Amino acid sequence: MPAPAAKKIRLAIIPVRTGRTDMVPELARTMTASGRFEVLDAGKATTYLKDKQQAGPSLVREMAKEFNLDSVIAVRTYPSAGKLLIVARIFHSADPGPPDTFAALLDSGSRPVAGAEALPLAVSAREKGVNAPDLPLAARYFATADLDGDGRTEYVFSDGERLYIYRLDSSTWKEVWVQSPDSTGGVKHLYLDVADVNGNGRPEIFVTFTKKGKVSSAIFEEQNGTYRRIAEVPGLVRVLLYPGKGPVLIVQEVDEKRFYGRTTKQYSWSGGTYVSVADFSLPREVNLYGFVIADFGEAHPLIVALNERNRLRVYSRETLIWESEERYGGTETLAVESTADIYDVEQKVSIKCRFFAVDIDGDGKEEILTPKNLAATSFFTAKEAEIRGMEWTGARLEQTVRIKEVPGAVLDFQMTRQNGTGVQLIALVEVRGGAFSRPGSRLITYSIR
Repeated sequence: MPAPAAKKIRLAIIPVRTGRTDMVPELARTMTASGRFEVLDAGKATTYLKDKQQAGPSLVREMAKEFNLDSVIAVRTYPSAGKLLIVARIFHSADPGPPDTFAALLDSGSRPVAGAEALPLAVSAREKGVNAPDLPLAARYFATADLDGDGRTEYVFSDGERLYIYRLDSSTWKEVWVQSPDSTGGVKHLYLDVADVNGNGRPEIFVTFTKKGKVSSAIFEEQNGTYRRIAEVPGLVRVLLYPGKGPVLIVQEVDEKRFYGRTTKQYSWSGGTYVSVADFSLPREVNLYGFVIADFGEAHPLIVALNERNRLRVYSRETLIWESEERYGGTETLAVESTADIYDVEQKVSIKCRFFAVDIDGDGKEEILTPKNLAATSFFTAKEAEIRGMEWTGARLEQTVRIKEVPGAVLDFQMTRQNGTGVQLIALVEVRGGAFSRPGSRLITYSIR
């Protein structure tokens, strides 16, 4: 008795913001000819999607129910150095999770052919990440810059109490400078940034800290081969990358009851110190550290922020226009203050791990890059993480990049531009201690083009 024929996979193929609509019928013919797939007529798919505003999993479920589909494939093209990058994302109707993502790089004048090599964008970090040697300290925050103008990159680390500056020479960490310990104790770092705000060509180091219940921010700079504290600003400090302006120094006051104050201001360097120059407007529920400002090609930049549940929100000025269902973010900082009662610890603030808005593919529109720690609990940090890349569709953030299997919790996260298109991501990852080893940290670098 002959074996029953295998059930064909029913799917729809959708072109997404691409001029190469000829790819869809050709891909449909190739898949149909294999005998394994049944592809929805392109005309039906186009008519159905014409007036739809939503995208992603909710639309996939609705479309799958309407046409009895197993999967929906969204196909998009990007120009890439004279070639054509074709990205296909496969949404499975029975799986609400992120789509499988594949890509192929073809000559710009060529047409897709059956059997073209596909490279998954959801790459394994163990295969694609470049590990630096384990750090000589258990770092909690870091930043990178050429601090002294000699053309070499310095790495600024904080272990939560002191600053350390290193260079990476021939796969070896070389100590440049270590901050002297505070003789009175009680210092806890909350955030670390590096940028040239005073305009003298040497980036300053900004570190926000608590000491004896008070919050302040110290600024250090290289002077004659050492690093000196050149100023201190009361309150919470952050350097924000603002579209069209570059690094902007913003300061938020501290409120005794709710920690984050109502007033946020932009500061600049004037008369040998940092001074307030303008108010900096934010939505009421957005705090200093949990947001970026992104140029998505809209009439004005949008604010992308992590809320208290680690869901991404997009604001147009003061108006909330979208919120994610999924949670994101790396390791948070909890600033706490003990009281006289040994059982009572007052939690002051949760500071979100940084993330970025950057134009990866050179199309003039920025994407969001954020870590996502997996399976963390109240008592244990995550054993692994992912890095997600998302673009704004005009109605929502939709995933375009997924780096999987980052080996450990992401403690901090930095981004640098590469020549031409593409970015380099550097994740500070926790190394868990064992029976005979202390906990530590390492840097892992990923390139996205």
